[in-house]
Amino acid sequence: PTEVAARFGPGHTEVTRIVRRRTAGREPYTVMSAYLPQPVAAILGTEALQSDSLPMALEQAGMTLMRAEHMITATVADDLSATQLQVPVGAPLIAMSTLFSDANEAPVALIEALFRPDRYEYRTTLLRQGSGKQRRWQAAY
Repeated sequence: PTEVAARFGPGHTEVTRIVRRRTAGREPYTVMSAYLPQPVAAILGTEALQSDSLPMALEQAGMTLMRAEHMITATVADDLSATQLQVPVGAPLIAMSTLFSDANEAPVALIEALFRPDRYEYRTTLLRQGSGKQRRWQAAY
């Protein structure tokens, strides 16, 4: 899609799309679409694109991932996602989008995922860091 290609910057008009549906106990809980600019997809090759972890495949191909911009929001199931996730059209879904960038801050991969909220939970741990007025919450890794 044009709007996806635009996220990779000027000159990236062609992208490769990989769609995966993950299940737990034979029940679907997510549908993920990974998008790669054509030059990145060509470097990875077909075998690497079958990998479970796209970020790992990128790093094994010699790329240095330095940034991941992660967004989580709510959405509703359309006809296609309802069929893929076995939910009614209009059912609430969790939508996640992660844009990975390399050491030069160039976007190299985009993953968009839809999750069934009755089969998926997102958690994060925060630690209190700093002192005085500089004290902030920071994600624990």
